[in-house]
Order: sequence, then C-alpha cells, then structure tokens
Amino acid sequence: MIGLPWIRTLPWVFCLLLSGPALAVGLGELQAETRLGQQLNARISIDPGGANISLNELQASVLPPGPDAAPESTHYSYQVTVEEAKGDGFRVRIRSRRPIAEPYLELRVQLRWPGGLLTREYTLLLD
Repeated sequence: MIGLPWIRTLPWVFCLLLSGPALAVGLGELQAETRLGQQLNARISIDPGGANISLNELQASVLPPGPDAAPESTHYSYQVTVEEAKGDGFRVRIRSRRPIAEPYLELRVQLRWPGGLLTREYTLLLD
C-alpha cells in the first residue's frame, strides 16, 4: 500500500495534460474624446487573448447602472458598436445620444462572444 496514493492522483494529471489552453478575451482601457456638455465618444480596445473570434461574433452593450450606483446617477442612451481597429484586432465604440451633463460618469460595458461573457466597469471624469 506504500506506492498506491499516486494512483488516485493519476486521473487529475491526465485531465491537466489534456485540457486546452485558457483563452481569455479582455477589454482594455477606455479612451474618450469628450468634454462636459458634449456627446460621449469613447472607444475600448478588445484583446482577443488568442481566441479565434471574428467581428460578427462580438456583441457589446452598456448595462444600466448597478445596484450600488449613486441614486442621482443618470443613465444615458448609448449607441454601441464593435468595429475593426486600425492594424489588428477589434474595439468597442460608445457614443451617447445626448450631451453628458454630469462630470462623473460610470459605465458598465458587457462584451459577449460564443465562448463567454465579460463585464467591466469604467469611471470617467469629464471637465
């Protein structure tokens, strides 16, 4: 019975060896070219993380403020698109339908693709 404990771990070793690499799609930093009183014009780079995804498989949206959002926070209506970035990769483009009146803006951006779902929160300070 001395050498038998390794037999119980052998199936786990095979599972680790046979599992594929983890492909993690990610959202980069938000870049905005907007001043207070203007419509939001922002973009977020998408890191495909080695996943083989195409433009038509990516869907992005801005979610309503979360339960912990400030009660006075305003939810704006946004036009959200996924487009090819210059060079290689993709990006999310976010445009508000009306001017931003508050200097502090929180965005919850959700990205969907066939292999998963990612939500990231962004905070913008406009002047």
